[in-house]
Amino acid sequence: MIITFNLIGTGAANNGGTATLFHSANILTAMGHKVFVVSNIENRFTWFPLICDFIETSHPFSYPNADANIATGFQSVKFVASAPISKGKKFHWIRAHETWITKDVEKIYRLNTTKWVNSICLQDFLKKMYGVDTRILYPGISSHCFYNDKPERHGSKPGYIVVGALLNKKPRKRFEWVKKALISLKRMYDSRILFVLFGDCGKDIDNELPAYSYIQQPSQIRLREIYNKIHVWLAPTQSEGLHICPLEAALCGCLVVGTNAPLAGMRDWLTDGETGYVAHNGYSYFYSKILEAIDCPNAKAKHIADNAYDVITSRIGERYENMQRMIELIGEG
Repeated sequence: MIITFNLIGTGAANNGGTATLFHSANILTAMGHKVFVVSNIENRFTWFPLICDFIETSHPFSYPNADANIATGFQSVKFVASAPISKGKKFHWIRAHETWITKDVEKIYRLNTTKWVNSICLQDFLKKMYGVDTRILYPGISSHCFYNDKPERHGSKPGYIVVGALLNKKPRKRFEWVKKALISLKRMYDSRILFVLFGDCGKDIDNELPAYSYIQQPSQIRLREIYNKIHVWLAPTQSEGLHICPLEAALCGCLVVGTNAPLAGMRDWLTDGETGYVAHNGYSYFYSKILEAIDCPNAKAKHIADNAYDVITSRIGERYENMQRMIELIGEG
C-alpha cells in the first residue's frame, strides 16, 4: 500500500506529535508499505531518523499518487480535503483539539475526510460537541523501550521521594499547577523530596521553583532512565489527544497523577486507585492526589504500577499492532 502523511502547513519539528508520526511512518515502511511524508517546510525533526521518503514541496499537490492521504494536523486538513482523488483516500488523524491553531474548529471537522482519533476523550468530545463520528487509532507504545527496570523502588522506598513532570509553559499544559505543587511539597518534605523536569524549552523559568534537575530533549534511552528514577509523575494538562509522557512514565513504573479534565488524554488507561490517580479538575484536588500518591504504601504502589503496565500494553498496544489496524481502516475507507 502507498501511504502519504500530509504535513503541508504543519511541518515536522522536535515534538511528541511529530515523533509519533515518524514512528508510524517507519513501522509502516518496515512492514513493506511505501510511505511518504510530505511538507512545505523542511524537516526539522532530529530525535531519530526517518527511514521513508520526506518530500519538501511548495505546491500542495506535488507528491506521488497514493492509496491514502492522511492529514496530521488542522493546517494540513484543507490540503487533503481538496486534493485530487489520485492522491488517495482522504483521512484526518485527529490527535488533539487544536484550538491554538484556529478557533473555527467546526469548519475543519466538517471537511470531507474520514476521521480517526487517538483517544477515547477526543472521540467522546467530538461526538458530543460537533456530532462527528470517528474511529480510534492509537499510535501505539514501545514497550521494548519504556519499561520498569527499577521495580524495587516501590518495594523499599529510600529516604526520599522523586517527583517528575514535563516542563512545558504552554497554558494548556498547566505548568503553573506543577510549579505551585513543587513549592508546597518542598515546604512539607524539605530534603526528603527531589524534583526532576524535562522538556525542550530550556531552563528558562522563574526563580520561585525549588531546586530541581532538568534534562533538555533527552533521548529515548535517557528518558527511560529518568522515568525509572521517579516515584510520582505529575500530569495536570487540560487539552491533549492521547497524552504520551504520563503513558511512558507509567510504563516505567511511575505513579501518575492526572485529572478528569474532558481532554486530559489519559482516560484510555488511567483509573483512580487502580492504574494511577485521577483528581477532579481543580488544583486543590490535584494537589490532594499528589499527596495520596506520595504516601501510598509500598505494596499498593507496586500493585498500581504493575497494573498500569498491564492495562496500557493490552488496551493501547504496540506500535506495530496499531499500524496493522491503520492498514485495515484504510481498506475500509
